Amino acid sequence: MKGESLLGLMFVLLGSIIGSEWLFGALYASQIAGPAAIIAWVAGGLVMLLLALVHAELGSMYPVAGGSARYPHFSFGSTVGFTIGWILCAELRNGWAQLSFPGAAGPFAGLAIAVGAGWLATLIYIDAAVSPGGTGLLYSASSSRVLFAMARNRYIPSVFGILSERGVPIVSIFFNFLVGCIIFLPFPGWQQLVGFITAGAVMGYATVPLAFGAMRRQEPDHPRPFRLPAGEVLAPIAFIAANLLIYWAGWTVIWKLFVTIALGFVLLAVARATNRSDRPLEWRGPTWLWTYLIGMALISYLGAFSEGLGIIPFGWDVLVVVVFSIAIYALALSVRLTPEEVRRHVANAREEA
Repeated sequence: MKGESLLGLMFVLLGSIIGSEWLFGALYASQIAGPAAIIAWVAGGLVMLLLALVHAELGSMYPVAGGSARYPHFSFGSTVGFTIGWILCAELRNGWAQLSFPGAAGPFAGLAIAVGAGWLATLIYIDAAVSPGGTGLLYSASSSRVLFAMARNRYIPSVFGILSERGVPIVSIFFNFLVGCIIFLPFPGWQQLVGFITAGAVMGYATVPLAFGAMRRQEPDHPRPFRLPAGEVLAPIAFIAANLLIYWAGWTVIWKLFVTIALGFVLLAVARATNRSDRPLEWRGPTWLWTYLIGMALISYLGAFSEGLGIIPFGWDVLVVVVFSIAIYALALSVRLTPEEVRRHVANAREEA
């Protein structure tokens, strides 16, 4: 975000985080895990910290917009970059899903009323509309820019790259609004919808540790203002932890996520058929991607969470995900792009900027 101060960026970040989760996340977590929900919050925070540290090193190397999609693109090529960009775009356009009016069912509002703090309950009700609404606006803008960039890269039809006189990707915004409305249909409640959003976000971020490991080998001498200590150990751990979060979302969420990914490839096929591109898709780099997507879908289907078949019992399923993640990590590093190809992708990104 060019021209923004540190304070402005902090408010944007906070605004994009505060939705309806703080109203309901604590309630549902307590219902499922009781007091152990506190452990779950700490564990989730540690996973996010690992992913953030991995992002930090790559971000210091290549300070480009859309880094979560760009870094896999640099390391593994355009097909991987498109896939991760589409997943993150699908997650971002669900910002309006944060909108929630909890009414008397809101846990914090209920507590406020119970102790006689009616003024606090009123404030929470107001915030239940204002905060998620702001989150929706921020995510609508973010996701429209992702679509705009994908159109400029000729991943999706060029119509999504059209700008208004004020430089607003108007077609992308309307498309996001339409998809955001449709996305409510297959989800019966808040928990399922947030599970989908979370699984999509984590899957998008999960591939960055792979790019991290690849970059340590592709560009070992590139300047790194921040170098993650023990990165060669922490990156695989971050990848494993992210895959466990995806698996625990359950089959009812995972299959919808993979349908969304398939729709993205339909858009890609339309774009390649209608747009002339001098940038061919790269198919060696994403060899690990197909194995990863199919493998995670199969493990989820056979697992014990959320309408899985339960063939892989609890406990063993965690071991399966860990072993599978290590294998994918090794496979991804073996098919990484050459240093010359990485530099070409980075140069193209800087030229576009």
